[in-house]
Amino acid sequence: MDKDDFLRRFAETSAPDLGGFAEGGAGGSSVRKEEGQVLYRICKVFGPRRIIETGTHTGCSTNYLLAYAREQGATVFSFDVESRAGADIREELKENLVLVKPRARLLGRGVTDRDVREIREAVVRTAREGVDLFFHDSDHRYENARWEFDNITPHMRPGSPVILHDVLNSSDALQTCRLFDEISCAWKHVFDTPNGLGLAVL
Repeated sequence: MDKDDFLRRFAETSAPDLGGFAEGGAGGSSVRKEEGQVLYRICKVFGPRRIIETGTHTGCSTNYLLAYAREQGATVFSFDVESRAGADIREELKENLVLVKPRARLLGRGVTDRDVREIREAVVRTAREGVDLFFHDSDHRYENARWEFDNITPHMRPGSPVILHDVLNSSDALQTCRLFDEISCAWKHVFDTPNGLGLAVL
């Protein structure tokens, strides 16, 4: 699918209203409604069967991916290092979800290197089984975004979509824009949402 064909089909696709960060009062790292709707519409155009999302957070973006997955019989594999991740995922959508996160922590215990290692191992195991769409929304620092891209995309076919969150922002903690600039792919597109969603088609 070339870029012009994608944009035409994307413009013809509507999306449900499942709320988002600004509307639902979810934490600051959650996607906004319009970003979730972009994710849903990208899924509708590309038709993925196996979706990997890194960075579940409260689950706003996950709900939009799952709405597509429920309609099409797809599966969403969502990964987060926080044991509280997924609090806002809708119960009626969970049938198409595989949520991977650490077990509940003792009060005051933060994320450990072991948590990160275990989640990364699970991401690689899942990717090896095949990935049709990858959405990165975990730790936005360059090292982590690069690691995920390098370890997930080798298991994706040419023409598969990769979506990066926050490509219109740049700071020490927000470096997905750097990775997006570096990606060599068939074509790219940036959605002018509040934080920017970068679509790269392999």
